[in-house]
Amino acid sequence: MIRTGVLLALLASAWPSHAAAQDEKKSYPRNVITREEIQDRAPDAKSALDVVQRLRPQFLRTRPSGSVQSQSTVPVKVYVDGSRRPGVAALRDIQSHAVIEIVYLNGGDATMEFGREHENGAIKVKTGP
Repeated sequence: MIRTGVLLALLASAWPSHAAAQDEKKSYPRNVITREEIQDRAPDAKSALDVVQRLRPQFLRTRPSGSVQSQSTVPVKVYVDGSRRPGVAALRDIQSHAVIEIVYLNGGDATMEFGREHENGAIKVKTGP
């Protein structure tokens, strides 16, 4: 009886478990999309907008800002290689294969980096060859 238990324990430790299979999956940060992740999870994406919509649609979500009395919405701001772009639609003009990294900054971090009117955050896109 004891030998059977030992044998079963040895077999169980040698057999790949569901947890081990999950450990093999790549984990990506919530606020960053890398070129590697695009290649792994959205290889057929055409534009940076397509990438964000597929992999991190929450980057594009507009949240109410200001007090309850003045519920205005300020869209997320977009920066490409350090230059501010007119809006999220600018992401359509960036081919996905040119993206090195897309980073989402929350409202507080975006305001600290870029100044006022970034309550909904900012999307920073770094491109390259």
